[in-house]
Amino acid sequence: TVKIAGASLGEVLKEIEAQSRIRLVLYGSRPETISAQFQAVPLDEALRRLIKANFLLVYAPDGDLAEVRVLREPGERILSEESGSLDSLIGELHRGEPAQRWRAVLTLGEFKNEQALVPVLEALQGDGAPEVRQAAISVLEDLGGQQAMAALAAAASGDSDDFVRLSAVEALAKLGGPEAVDPLTRALRVDAEPFVRYEALVNLAE
Repeated sequence: TVKIAGASLGEVLKEIEAQSRIRLVLYGSRPETISAQFQAVPLDEALRRLIKANFLLVYAPDGDLAEVRVLREPGERILSEESGSLDSLIGELHRGEPAQRWRAVLTLGEFKNEQALVPVLEALQGDGAPEVRQAAISVLEDLGGQQAMAALAAAASGDSDDFVRLSAVEALAKLGGPEAVDPLTRALRVDAEPFVRYEALVNLAE
């Protein structure tokens, strides 16, 4: 439950971290002010409403929210000299720790070209860390296109992680179009997790 008027998002997130068991990882500052008021909303849904963009929710094996990773403001590019070249980012995807690979995928998404798309697709298909695959889904949702839709459809039906499949279903729904209907229908019919089927059902209805 929150009642916020003109508060700093960064300070709000730190207060949520202090009052809950989740861990906050902030990449850069989020000084924008927010105003919001709602009651009895689940924590992950509340965070989605408050942060809105450039964040990743990481869940524990038992399904509880464990960590929130937040990038800087959506309008501010994260590419910089420190981020390195395209080649160095691709190298991080092969050799870095999960947190480095996660950031590399999100940074690659800002190049918005074919050369950067390929490693993002590969990350979604083969990275061992669910949070990295979720980052790839976020990038593909932003890029759109046939390759992105095909990769998201494959993740929605074939990824081993429940929350990665959920993210893929949500991304397919946001991109929309006739290409989303079949994978959403398949998720509704065969996914083992009720919350994934529910998300597919709601988005098909919409």
